[in-house]
Amino acid sequence: MDGNILKERDEVLPSDHSQSCPKCGSIVQEGEQFCGSCGAALTKTCPGCKRAIRWNRQFCPFCGCDYEEKLKAASAFNQQMEQIRAIRKERRNSDWRKLMAKGRATKVWIRRHWLKGIPIVLLLSLVSYLVYANSDLYSYRRACRLLEQGQYNEAEIAFESLSGFRDSDQQKNEAVYCQGNELMEQHLFLEASEVFTSLQQYRDASSRSLEALYCYAEDLLAGGDKVGALRIFEDLGSYSDAGSRTLEILDSLGDTIVAWGRNDSGNCDVPAPNAGFVSVAAGQDHCLGVRADGSIIAWGYNEDGQCDVPEPNEGFVAAAAGSAHSLGLRSDGTVVAWGRNTYGECTVPSPNSDFIAIQAGTCYSIGLKSDGSIVAWGMGSRCILPSDNQGFVAIASSGDATLGLRSDSSISAWGQGAVVRGYGWEGIDYDVSEVPSPNDDFIAIAMGGGHAMGLKANGSIVCWGLNNYGQCDVPHTNSGFIAIAAGEYHSIGLRSNGSMVIWGLNNFGQTSTPYSNYGFSDVSAAGWYSIGLK
Repeated sequence: MDGNILKERDEVLPSDHSQSCPKCGSIVQEGEQFCGSCGAALTKTCPGCKRAIRWNRQFCPFCGCDYEEKLKAASAFNQQMEQIRAIRKERRNSDWRKLMAKGRATKVWIRRHWLKGIPIVLLLSLVSYLVYANSDLYSYRRACRLLEQGQYNEAEIAFESLSGFRDSDQQKNEAVYCQGNELMEQHLFLEASEVFTSLQQYRDASSRSLEALYCYAEDLLAGGDKVGALRIFEDLGSYSDAGSRTLEILDSLGDTIVAWGRNDSGNCDVPAPNAGFVSVAAGQDHCLGVRADGSIIAWGYNEDGQCDVPEPNEGFVAAAAGSAHSLGLRSDGTVVAWGRNTYGECTVPSPNSDFIAIQAGTCYSIGLKSDGSIVAWGMGSRCILPSDNQGFVAIASSGDATLGLRSDSSISAWGQGAVVRGYGWEGIDYDVSEVPSPNDDFIAIAMGGGHAMGLKANGSIVCWGLNNYGQCDVPHTNSGFIAIAAGEYHSIGLRSNGSMVIWGLNNFGQTSTPYSNYGFSDVSAAGWYSIGLK
């Protein structure tokens, strides 16, 4: 700023040498910034350059700013702001009063109508809850809680009702899987296996099902039920060591089968596992073996389905093999027949019950009832029964002739082939209906191609009928026998020491006793081969 201007401004102000305090009027020294008496400031700040100047100056000596005008403008601005603040405060107070008035009105309404409002609120809440409670989401969450709490059965039912919602199907499978695990922990292995089986391909349910069955079989074995355990181990097949366990049980339950002689149809090839047999029956070209578990194993010629044992293959106690058909006797006294049925030999007559023994011939079958009577079906000419059809305790047949052992230990013979005149190229006559005297004291019977056998109570054997190959010539030392069997032209006797004696035709080695001729418990024969159970 021009120095002349500053000089002019300074001339209108009192002299800086005036040393009286503007507040109390005390005399102060030049250059003092505060009054020594009252402490008032003797300087002021320039609103333009912010520097300190003497209190009695109007213009700033540094920037020439008019301090008084600035002060007036600031004062006017502050007054306006105060007015604005006052107006805003008044408005806020007014709005607050209105709100307070509304609040008081609301309180009054609530006080007057709260008894009416509560039922409405409760009703709305109840409706909302019921809508939520009946929703799939609520049911899903409830099912999940049941699953977490270990209530697997209830969780399964809940998830099943939500089929298709979210992952309910998978959660249901998980609940069922957990049920299976719970049953396994409780040693309810059979039930666990059924549960895991129902899951099919879920997780490792298939292997868990087999594991449960294996554990169930082990439980049965520990409890002494070898037959039940055997059936399960056989069903398990190659799972774990089920195969070896099957063989162990079979070895402990029953015997093996040895077959020799003519083997054109594989009738001497016993299928594996060759163990666990309790009885055996020889047919024309096929064989049947009954196992300790009640199943029947069949092998050999099968052109007419005589080796196709019907299902269920269980519960059998005896079997009989004919020329091209087979019979099985169940523990409930019923007979099952399969194979060739040209003459109705597989059509068991009614009532199919109360049978205790069975035999199969050529195109016909016979069964012994518990009342001692005999029933025959098949080719009519071979089913003619004796007039005195009662008191029988055992039966035997082969070809077209039948033997019956009565309760008085006598034997009766009948049938188309009982009496034959001019048999074969030799023209031999034979008669199996004429039992050698004395016809008493018999305990077992067997029928061959044209000859008959009877075992006496004293352990001796009696043979009669066709004898063209010496099949009726019992070897010396005719004693100590406990079982008999007859083939087409050969005979077998089993001694009490487990060895066999065989005589008759030997064109296929059927009378050549096995090199290990010991330990046999049963024998059978048909055609040109022999079978032993040991």
